[in-house]
Amino acid sequence: MTRAKAHTALLALFAIAFIGALPASSAHAKTTLRAAQVLNDTHPSHLGLLRMAELLKERSGGELEIRMLDRNTLGDERDLIEAIQMGEADLIVIGTAPLYSFTSDFLVFDLPYTFKDAPTGRAVMDGPFGQARLDDATHVGLKGLAYYENGLRHVSTSKAPVRLPGDMKGLRMRTMESRIHLQTFRQLGAYPVPLSYMDLYRHLKDGSIDAEENPTSVFVTGKLYEVQANFSLTGHFYMPSPMFVSMGVWNKLPPNLQGL
Repeated sequence: MTRAKAHTALLALFAIAFIGALPASSAHAKTTLRAAQVLNDTHPSHLGLLRMAELLKERSGGELEIRMLDRNTLGDERDLIEAIQMGEADLIVIGTAPLYSFTSDFLVFDLPYTFKDAPTGRAVMDGPFGQARLDDATHVGLKGLAYYENGLRHVSTSKAPVRLPGDMKGLRMRTMESRIHLQTFRQLGAYPVPLSYMDLYRHLKDGSIDAEENPTSVFVTGKLYEVQANFSLTGHFYMPSPMFVSMGVWNKLPPNLQGL
């Protein structure tokens, strides 16, 4: 080996040794959060998560990314809560009603006519009361980040439109799996049937259910107008959609990524 070649070889060995001695923190590891929600891909919740993914990737320099899970693989919103607790998902956006099986902290949002309109509801969600509800979820392994909005819920029917409370009498009506929702519609004379959103369209189409209740965004993006002739602006429930990340995942994120 010539002197020049020996010199080059020594430099190469030194470079390899130097790189290997660098602390692991100098190399930016990429974190990918698996995100899920149950509504259609055209719904604002899904579009909002996609935009959030773009911003996080951009602002973290590629350190933090979001990958959307197939909404048909994990089940309904109750299943999403269990998935995040079992480590099968990292970040979810859900309605508040399915949380009743895990924590009572969000039950107040199941009560009818709590807010006179959506702006009032948003103001409460963005204030100390809404923040306190997010903070309280830590005891079931959920770190509340923010609220998306499902909005005011309205009644749709395949029969006569609902104009007065008495028009609810006798309707076989799909509701969310909330005991307060079920009791509310029983008091109005309907026959509430708790069903997940994933099963809703099929039951409306085959006529086993006469009516349902959902926000306008869900009625449109879910194409429920194809199987429901009437949509009545009852605004009976206001439902926020909290975004949760697994506490285990949150605690592993460095402060700069938590801030993002």
